[in-house]
Amino acid sequence: MKKVMILCAAMFTLAACGGGAKKANDGEVFSTEEVKNFIEETSKGAADFSKEQWAKLEAEYNALLQKADEAGDKLTQEEKDALNQMKETFEAKKQAAKEALESVKESGADMVDEAQEAVEGQVEAASDAIDKKVDESKEAVAKKAEEVKNATGNKIDEAQNAAGKKIDDAQKAADKKLDDAAKKLLK
Repeated sequence: MKKVMILCAAMFTLAACGGGAKKANDGEVFSTEEVKNFIEETSKGAADFSKEQWAKLEAEYNALLQKADEAGDKLTQEEKDALNQMKETFEAKKQAAKEALESVKESGADMVDEAQEAVEGQVEAASDAIDKKVDESKEAVAKKAEEVKNATGNKIDEAQNAAGKKIDDAQKAADKKLDDAAKKLLK
């Protein structure tokens, strides 16, 4: 883009210098060659020009119009036709560039919207995946807690059963000793 801008600047400078030489030789104030050069430059990729390039073109356009105004009635029909063609071409290219810029803006806005939707979709998918993992983790923790509770309950049951058996055994042993002692006493 910078190369195009530099090329345009160089061509406009050459055109301006060339036009000045012709004016000096022919005594003209306004050169149809300048207008033709301007039309050619404006026609080349105008839709891709930057704001700076358009500002420079507009300044040159205004300078050519000012020269035409200064020439006034001295303009030939060919020069007037060239001037009208320049005006039409410049305004058409300027409008085309404006439309292209709007189109780019709309495309850019559409791309931003699409990107935002894609990001939101990715965020939602990631959030869903995280929620699923959290739920799975909760279920796994609850299952482990139940297993620990059951294992602990089983151990408690086993301990109670063992203690109960020992108590029963001790009770039986005590009852037997009491029976034996009572029998000895009664004899």
